[in-house]
Amino acid sequence: MSVTDIGRVIRIDSKVCWVRLEDGTLLKCPVRGRLFRAESTAKNPVAVGDRVEVMRGAGTEDSGSVESVLPRSNKLSRPVVASAGRKEQVIVANVDYLVVVGSAARPRLKPGLFDRFLIVAARQALTPVLVVNKIDLTDLDTLKIELSVYVRLGVLVHFTSALKGTGVEDLRRLIRGKRAVFAGHSGVGKSTLLAALEPGLDIETRTVNRKTGKGVHTTSQVTLYETEGGGCLIDTPGVRAIGLWRVEPQEVDAFFEEITDRSTECRFRACSHDKEPDCAVKKAVEDGAIDVRRFESYRRICESLKEERRERGY
Repeated sequence: MSVTDIGRVIRIDSKVCWVRLEDGTLLKCPVRGRLFRAESTAKNPVAVGDRVEVMRGAGTEDSGSVESVLPRSNKLSRPVVASAGRKEQVIVANVDYLVVVGSAARPRLKPGLFDRFLIVAARQALTPVLVVNKIDLTDLDTLKIELSVYVRLGVLVHFTSALKGTGVEDLRRLIRGKRAVFAGHSGVGKSTLLAALEPGLDIETRTVNRKTGKGVHTTSQVTLYETEGGGCLIDTPGVRAIGLWRVEPQEVDAFFEEITDRSTECRFRACSHDKEPDCAVKKAVEDGAIDVRRFESYRRICESLKEERRERGY
């Protein structure tokens, strides 16, 4: 006789999921082939963080099969090129906080990645948290000035040194009891930060390549670590960039509040804020009312999306 249970996916190895049931039991579960066939746009029908229905066969204590995925409250995903064309890869599902980690140095801070993740967060109703790690390697006051644009926009910004413990407790209080996914470039210290937040976790950490100054991949797959109080920390592999699933170039300004506010004053209603005359957005950049780095980031995102459309023949 088979038994049906509900659980949460905490790790995926190929097509095998590790599922924690509501009673605490951990099961190793293959995913039914029909779930792959049912998904026309998804590269993976099941993701870490998913709540799933599991069928446990008689006489098996530590295995079962994933029969269905329950509706998601949100997801962190990106587009990928698959054999069948462009697909959506769901990285993690059902989280409260999207914690985007950058480093003050080694590797250098790249706020453009923050801007892309903020778009992802806005589209999925995720609460973003920007964390700048390794603050012991630079001048903190200068760093705060550089990131002040995000504070003015109402985004939560934390400054930490995972190695020295600076700022770790403030971040721990924020995400305690919540489901938080950590994302960012390789080498910024995500795994080290997770180990500092939850010292009991068995997380491998590495240093940055000294010759290139670039990060070295520590995490090779998405892993969910359960914490006290019903929360969890989710580690993800480092990324070079985060693609935007189903975002069109003309939609990007809607995710840049300061640009949207000024665009109503542009001479042309469909102003792209590029070569058009009497562009209020470009004037605001020149006057310092709009942060020049944010504007440049906006332009790069728009251009990258246009390039993707050209590659797809649109």
